[in-house]
Amino acid sequence: MHEFVHEAGGSGLSKAPKEEEWVGKEIDLMDNKLSELPESPNCPSLIVLYLQRNYDLGALPPLFFQRMALLQLLDLSDTSIKSLPRSLPKLVALKKLFLRGCKLFMELSPQVGKLDNLEELDLDETQIINLPVDIGKLVKLRLLKVSFYGHTNFSKRKLQSNIVLHPETISNLSQLSELSIDVDPSDNCWDDSVEAVVKGVCNSKGLRSLSLYLPKVQLLDYISLIYPSLTRFRFILGYDKRRIISRVPHEAEAEFRKWDRCLKFVNGENIPIQIRQVLKISTSFFLDRHANAMNLSEFGIKNMKMLKFCLLAECNGMETIVDGSELDPGSAENVLESLQYLSLYYMKNLRSIWKGPMHYGCMSKLKFLALHTCPKLRNIFSHTLLQSFVNLEEFILEDCPKVTSLVSHESVKPVSDTLLPSLKRLFLLYLPELVSIFNGLFIVPKLERIGFYNCPKLKCLSKRELSSKQLKMIKGESQWWEDIKWNETDWGTRPDYLMHSFSPVNNEEDVMTELAGDKDLSEATIKNEGQQYKDDGKLLDVVRQHDGPWLDCMKEKTMTDNVTKPISSPSRSMPPSMSPPYLTAPPPFNRQQEGSFQDSTQNDFASEKNLSNCSNTIVTAATDKNIISTTTPSSSTSTPPPSFIPSRYESQKRRDWNTFSQYLRNHRPPLSLSKCSAAHVLEFLQYLDQFGKTPVHIQTCPFFGIPEPPAPCTCPLRQAWGSLDALIGRLSQAFEEHGGRREVNPFRARTVRIYLREVRDLQARARGLNYKKRKLPTLNVAPTTINDVTTIGKSRSSSAMKNTASQSCRSLKEKNKPTNLSKSTTAEN
Repeated sequence: MHEFVHEAGGSGLSKAPKEEEWVGKEIDLMDNKLSELPESPNCPSLIVLYLQRNYDLGALPPLFFQRMALLQLLDLSDTSIKSLPRSLPKLVALKKLFLRGCKLFMELSPQVGKLDNLEELDLDETQIINLPVDIGKLVKLRLLKVSFYGHTNFSKRKLQSNIVLHPETISNLSQLSELSIDVDPSDNCWDDSVEAVVKGVCNSKGLRSLSLYLPKVQLLDYISLIYPSLTRFRFILGYDKRRIISRVPHEAEAEFRKWDRCLKFVNGENIPIQIRQVLKISTSFFLDRHANAMNLSEFGIKNMKMLKFCLLAECNGMETIVDGSELDPGSAENVLESLQYLSLYYMKNLRSIWKGPMHYGCMSKLKFLALHTCPKLRNIFSHTLLQSFVNLEEFILEDCPKVTSLVSHESVKPVSDTLLPSLKRLFLLYLPELVSIFNGLFIVPKLERIGFYNCPKLKCLSKRELSSKQLKMIKGESQWWEDIKWNETDWGTRPDYLMHSFSPVNNEEDVMTELAGDKDLSEATIKNEGQQYKDDGKLLDVVRQHDGPWLDCMKEKTMTDNVTKPISSPSRSMPPSMSPPYLTAPPPFNRQQEGSFQDSTQNDFASEKNLSNCSNTIVTAATDKNIISTTTPSSSTSTPPPSFIPSRYESQKRRDWNTFSQYLRNHRPPLSLSKCSAAHVLEFLQYLDQFGKTPVHIQTCPFFGIPEPPAPCTCPLRQAWGSLDALIGRLSQAFEEHGGRREVNPFRARTVRIYLREVRDLQARARGLNYKKRKLPTLNVAPTTINDVTTIGKSRSSSAMKNTASQSCRSLKEKNKPTNLSKSTTAEN
């Protein structure tokens, strides 16, 4: 019995074992399809119970924990439960309770305060509205992770207070060593609680790990005395905005969070002193949408000595990364001497990486460099930079339309030393003006893989640029490779060894598949000290599981709607931070919009509004072409024949499916279609609610139950039930058209039907409407032939049939038409 239950994890069980089979000290039922559990299993010796990733599990029986007095670890992560049963206090020995990823979990019972031995409580990625005051009674609690997203996804009529966390709760948790609070940045309720939480954190003497969102930079002053002693922290400073579509891939943000001390400064203006102080001890820095920073040097070079990871995105005022003219000319200090990872996304005015004088040794530890969509970038590597980048292993240059060569012409001069001696991987994508790689310099002696795509002016490859004896793979379009001109004085005859190394691609999807499936590529991940994973193979599995973030971006640009078959993934899910950030590239920069590069905040707002403006229907966020490419190919200019024009319903269904697919790709971590469950469908519907236009009156509203209120009110706006019901119908059909089986269709799941029924009943009461289906009126069509008369007569009484037939015959005789029609006339009718 014990072995059966213990080995049931990941076996696809749809029914739980019987009560008499729940024996042993450890029961593993994770990664199954359980929807129900026994009422009260007798488990007197049970210590560990794994139930995570049973996505169809919607509730626990009220007496489920009645006979589990010795249970110490309970994992209910990634299930669809909404609350815990009333038998929860019976778990007197419970030490670890994990509810991570329960998208429908909204309310934590105050009975959790009776779990006197509880040490770890994980409520991350749930829909918790607030924490009960009884949490403060858990004096042994060492780890607390919680995310407050319930305020925006559900009606505030359920709230008794805007305070999400009682001011004294954190102060009472004297043993707390790790605290992580994730909130929706657009939720004003957090603004009412954050100051009290920060003050409570100051009294936690044993705190070693802290993760907080601080909308005001001044809040850092409260914890300025404790954060230097923290071994791990993650601070998000400034007004952030929750975005379903971001120009920074989730994998890049996951890599940012993987480091020990992370600082994100978003939508900032100027550079406050508090930011400079935290930056001194930070190892990871994410500067997102800064308004007026001209370069990274303005944050203080001395403040970035410990910086190992740097991510810059949409800093439209930044023209260079480091300005050497602002440095002390007499100083021999190496700039960014610890930096290993540097990645840039959508830098509107960036013109160079380094400007001004530079001495050897600056940025010498850099291993990974990626530049995505920098429309004004011209100069990349100067001669001094080439000499300094001795440890660079991978370089990605994508969508920089003004780059003609990676090396500036001023840097082309004879050198005795080889340059970029450690570079192994080089990828050049969407560079329409590129004519030379390194201007003929002897360079990259250890290059193993090189990829090209959409570089039409690159007609010649120098022998000195491809002199590496370790070159294993060259990726590019077949026609481009055939058109390459081989200089006879340089190469002699066409090099056969390069012909064997070339691997042709026909489209962008193949390029991205190669990047995602290349095992060697995953070895370039910047490994954080002390954070290496034991099994290197797991990283590749996760990359394959996600099907390649780059690949996902490119699928949106093709006409086909086929879904790539997912590669099987491990039964135990890997952390989201294991996805390599350097494999993701947003769609190319739109050349036609280069001169009118819109403000990022307005762009994102417009895209989200278009994505989820669903009062009547769902539309795709295609207004911002820089974020999502349209599904119509650019090469198609002629209008298709009328027979190929899809109906309005089919067009809407295709747009809805593309929208939902985009939502899955932007999920954390990205989800393949095979991993999508009913819980993810509900999460998608709840997310769309915040963009609804239908007022749903709360009970205290004077217009509650009134179909047509005479005046506007402040009640929340939601998606109309009819729109959601029609959307689910279209998505359900699209799922099966894309190869999904009907029996595993998440849109047909019972929990989705229950959710829609609850939404219907709630809106019917709130709006005073009746959603009962009306019967369509019967249409009586006048017959035109004897055949029609006969057909109609079958459904009528004999007397009515005789009257109808005689009237029809009489009308036909009056028109001098024969009663016996020929076969051709009948067929025509």
